[in-house]
Amino acid sequence: MLAWIFYFDTSSERHYYSALMSAIWSTALSRDQLLELRAVSGELPVAELPRVQAVTVPGSGVISVKLEFTGQDGLVLVDGQLGGQVFVLCQRCLEPVALEINNTIRLALSEADEAQSVPNDYEAVYAGADGVVLQELVEDEILLSVPLSARHRSDQCGALARQLKDMGTSQPESSTPFAGLDELLKKRN
Repeated sequence: MLAWIFYFDTSSERHYYSALMSAIWSTALSRDQLLELRAVSGELPVAELPRVQAVTVPGSGVISVKLEFTGQDGLVLVDGQLGGQVFVLCQRCLEPVALEINNTIRLALSEADEAQSVPNDYEAVYAGADGVVLQELVEDEILLSVPLSARHRSDQCGALARQLKDMGTSQPESSTPFAGLDELLKKRN
């Protein structure tokens, strides 16, 4: 029996080690299609998330995503987890600072008239007639966890940490603007 084996773009049974973004993440999916999927998981490189890439340092890493879709009262409930690490610029020293991303996602995809029936522990997200792009949902959640002004702790900040280390533990002499006033008053009397 002759069997044909298709190996994509290789001529052998080697694994394909490229991080290709699946079309599922970047395609608009209807609420019905999401319910058919039931769950989706994967790793998304920050380089392929344009809005996240705009606020992070190039080569920032990979975000792991797990999403589950269930239906309830005409809504599509999205439960999931985001995890990973991104690097943004410290606003004090302009060196990269690592931010851990560990978010729980609880969204309810609804039409405009269904927004009132969203469960209390879910956030309502409008899913229009065109559907929802999962990549955009993931980007939104990551961007919500990035601070406006990211900074290292003061003892870890690049330029500041070097200056503090050079200064050592010696306390600088403190001077007050009225330090010599007492002596002047004594001389005057």
